[in-house]
Amino acid sequence: MAKNAKESRIALAYAEIQKAIETESYSKVLKAANKVLNDDHSQAEAWQCRVVASIHLGSFTDAIKAIERAPNSNAMQFELAYCQYRLNEVRKAHTTLLAAPDRDSPRCKELLAQVLYRLEQYEECNSTYREVVRCADDDLDVERTTNIAAVQVHRCLQGKCEAPARPKPSASYELWYNNACAVAAAGDAVEAAARLNVALDKCKSFLEEEGASEKEIHQDQAIIKVQLGYVLQCCGRDKEATALYTSVLQYPVDDPALLAILHNNVAAANKDTNVFESRKKMKATQVAGLEHKLTSAQRDQLTLNNCIISLASQQQQEDAGLLTTCESLVRDGSAGVQAKAVLVLAASLARAGRLEEAVQRLQRWADGNTHGAHLVRLAAAQLKLSKNDANGGADELYKLPPADRYRPGVVASLVVLYTAKKNKAAVSNIYKEAANWHHKNKSGAPADALEAMLRRAADHHLKEGDPQAAALALEQLREICPGAATAVLPALLHAYAQFDANKAKQLSQELPDVPIPEGGADADALEASLGPKFLLKAALKAEEAAEGDVSKSAGGRVKQRKKKKRRTVLPKRYVHGVVPDPDRWLPRWQRRNAGGGGGRRRAARRRDRDVGRGTQGGVGDAADKYDITKNPGLHKSSQQQQQPEAVGPRRNMPKKKNKKK
Repeated sequence: MAKNAKESRIALAYAEIQKAIETESYSKVLKAANKVLNDDHSQAEAWQCRVVASIHLGSFTDAIKAIERAPNSNAMQFELAYCQYRLNEVRKAHTTLLAAPDRDSPRCKELLAQVLYRLEQYEECNSTYREVVRCADDDLDVERTTNIAAVQVHRCLQGKCEAPARPKPSASYELWYNNACAVAAAGDAVEAAARLNVALDKCKSFLEEEGASEKEIHQDQAIIKVQLGYVLQCCGRDKEATALYTSVLQYPVDDPALLAILHNNVAAANKDTNVFESRKKMKATQVAGLEHKLTSAQRDQLTLNNCIISLASQQQQEDAGLLTTCESLVRDGSAGVQAKAVLVLAASLARAGRLEEAVQRLQRWADGNTHGAHLVRLAAAQLKLSKNDANGGADELYKLPPADRYRPGVVASLVVLYTAKKNKAAVSNIYKEAANWHHKNKSGAPADALEAMLRRAADHHLKEGDPQAAALALEQLREICPGAATAVLPALLHAYAQFDANKAKQLSQELPDVPIPEGGADADALEASLGPKFLLKAALKAEEAAEGDVSKSAGGRVKQRKKKKRRTVLPKRYVHGVVPDPDRWLPRWQRRNAGGGGGRRRAARRRDRDVGRGTQGGVGDAADKYDITKNPGLHKSSQQQQQPEAVGPRRNMPKKKNKKK
C-alpha cells in the first residue's frame, strides 16, 4: 500500500509539472519537481525539470547546485554551461562545452559560438556560427545572421575582413545596425552614417507597428544614436555628435555600458575644454559590472581616457594612482592602448620633474615594441630638445623606422638640428638617404612636400660642392613632378656641367626654341611671354646672331656691334605667365599701382608753410611781416586805437564835485 501511495503521489506531481509547463508557470514546476524528488531522489526527469525551471526563474546558482547533486549530471552539461555563461564564468562554460557528450549538437555549437564571442575569439566564433547556419533546420536564421554581422565588426577592426555589402532593404534594423558598425570599423565613416540613419528609420517604424510607446522607441534607438554620434566624430562633426548625445540623455538610459560609452565620447568631443565637466562625466565609466559588458579594448580605452583626464586636470594628489594605472596599461593593455599609455606615463613623470626617467621609459618601450614606436620616439626627442640636447633629439629622430624617418617634415627637423650643430656631413647624408629611399620605395608622400625637400637637397649639395648628389635629387624631382621638368632643367644643366659635360650638352637640346625678333624685343614683354627658363637660350641665340653679323662684314668695313641689352632680372617668386610689374625697381611710394596706400602722394596744403623756413640763424621775408616792430600799422591791438587830436586850443573841462551825503 505504501508503495502504491508513493507511486500515485509521484504520478500526481508529474501531472502538475505537465500542466505548469503548458502554462509556463515555472515556480509551480519547481514545487512539483521537489515533491517528486522528496519521494524518489533517483528520478532523473524530476531533476531535469528542477534545473530547467530554476534557469527560467533566473536562479542559475541553484540550477548548478541541482546539476551537481543529480544522478544524471553528465546528461545536463549543456544546462551547466549555460548557467556558467549567464553567471559570467565564460571560461568555465567553454571548458564544459568542449567536454560535453553532445558537444556536436546544434544547441551546444550555438552556445559555444556565444561563448567564443565573449572570449573575443572572433575567427573561431565566425566559423562556428556559419556551421550552425548550415546545419540548423529551424526558423532562427535571422537572429544568427544578425549575430554573424556582429562578429564581422570585430573582424573588420582586426583587419581580417573587408567591409560588408549593404543588407537587403527588407532586413531587420538590428542587421542594418551591425552592418553599419562593421563599415565604420573598416574606416568608411560616411557610408556607416548613411546605414545608421536607415537603421534609425527602420527601428522607429517597426516599433510603431508593434504599438510601442515613445519612451520604448527612444530606449531602442539610443544605441543607434550613440553609434551615429561616434561616426560623426570620426568625420570631424563634433557639434552634431554632441547634439545627438544630448538627445539620448533626455530619457534615462538603463544600460550602464551604453551610458559609459556615451559619456566617454562626450569627454572626447570636449577635448581640452571643460576638463572638470569631462571629469564628472567619466565617473560613469568606473561603475561595477562593465567588465562583463564591454570588450577588453573598450575597457582599456576607458581607463586610458580617465588617465588623460586626470593628467589634464592637474590633480597632484592622484599622481601616484595615475602612474600605477598607466603602468598596468603598459604591461597588460591592448596593442592600440599601450603606446598611448606610455606617453601619458612619460608626461606625468615630466610634469613631476623626472625628465631622465621619462626619457628612459620611452626609450625602453620603443626598443622592445613596434606598434606605435614612432610616436614614442617623437616624444623622447621632444623631451630631449626641452633640455637643449640637440644631438640627443636628432639621434631619437634618426632611430625612427625608415617610413617615418624620411618623411619631409622629419627630414627638415633633422636638417635644422644638424645645421645648428654645424654638422654639414650629416645634413648631406640625410638628404641623400631620403632621396634614395623615396626613389626606391616609390613612397606615397605628398608631391608638394617631396618636391620642396628635393629642391632644398639639390641646393644644399650644390653649395657644398657635390654636383653629382644635386643632379640625382633633381632627376628624382623631374620624375616625381613631370610638370616641373622644364623649370628644373637650368639647375640640372648647371649641376651636370660640373662633372659630365656630355650629359649637360645632351640635356641642353631639351631647352625649347625661342624665336628672336629681327628688330629686337622689349625685355619686359619677352620676360612676361616666355618666362625666366627661356631667357638663357634667347640670350645665347642673340649673341650668335651678333657674331654672324661681324663675320659677314669682315671683307669690308667692320660693323659696330650693337650694345647688348642687360638681361632682365626677375623677381624672386616669379610666376610664369604673369606680367611683372614694370615699376618694380622704383621705390614703393613712386609706383603707379602700388597697393596698401602706395602711389605718389599729393602734398598736403598747409597754411603758413613758409614760417620758420630758411637757413639756420637767418631771417626771411616771410618772418618780417610777423614782426610788429617793423610793421606797426598792420596789427591792431585788442583795444581800440587812439583818435588823433583836433586842431585848435584845448579846453579845460570842469570836474564834477562829489556831493556830500
